[in-house]
Amino acid sequence: MKYKTSDLSKMLNVSANTIRRFAEKGYLSPQRDDDNQYRYFENSDVEKTTYISKYRKIGFGHEEIADMFQSDLFGNCAIYEKKMAELDKEIMRLKFHRHMLKDDINLIQRSKTYGEEFQEKNCIDLSYVSYKTDREMKNDKKRIEEVHRFLYDFPEIRYIYIVRKEDILKRRIRYEEAIAIRQELVDYLNLDVNSEVIEYYPMHTSIMRVVKLPIDFRNGNVMENNDVKTLLYDNFFAYMEEKGYVLAGDAVGVKIGFSKEEGQEMQYILFSMPVDLKK
Repeated sequence: MKYKTSDLSKMLNVSANTIRRFAEKGYLSPQRDDDNQYRYFENSDVEKTTYISKYRKIGFGHEEIADMFQSDLFGNCAIYEKKMAELDKEIMRLKFHRHMLKDDINLIQRSKTYGEEFQEKNCIDLSYVSYKTDREMKNDKKRIEEVHRFLYDFPEIRYIYIVRKEDILKRRIRYEEAIAIRQELVDYLNLDVNSEVIEYYPMHTSIMRVVKLPIDFRNGNVMENNDVKTLLYDNFFAYMEEKGYVLAGDAVGVKIGFSKEEGQEMQYILFSMPVDLKK
């Protein structure tokens, strides 16, 4: 039995261009009719097309398929095992990305109560590399390398602000922007975070709440500096005084999300200050 390109396309529910591409790759061996110049395929081509379609669906590349067509069954098994390891790695990556989205959703849900009640709980310990101080990017080579490693090699990351204790006590609007990963994940994946540019933010009893600020809260165009200081510092200090707490270290702000509200670009941040009881 001979089949035209259109016959094979309809039978296997793939496009005619796909059939032609398989022929160009050398997977199929159509014969051209000298009278009408149509290409015809044999039963063997139909069989091979079913395998090719399956391989492409799984994610095999053309070079891998070409290797399989030149290999024995056990050689193909080795190619299968390599692909399965790649898929396992991709599944793990997607699981981490899903978890990151789930965390984002939970944080966004919490943002409904921004500016209202404080929460007291342990903050998450983090390893982080800062890439910007106020308006200045940090461009040293080692730091850039680590930033890229956090961005592309680590499966779950958080963008954060770090506000140093001395700046909080002086009510200065100064901060560092950083990329962070949960220490729990560092330990689980045995990630290398031993570098002079990577810092550690320890778990500690903290007071936290969601705050809403302009995307650039240093520019003064949307909120006055005193308004920002009230949100980030004064309200926290008032709560600490009421509860008998003192500031115990640097503050961390986890970026929740960006929004545009009434023509203004805003962001929601889970701002957290570590505290100790007064002695």
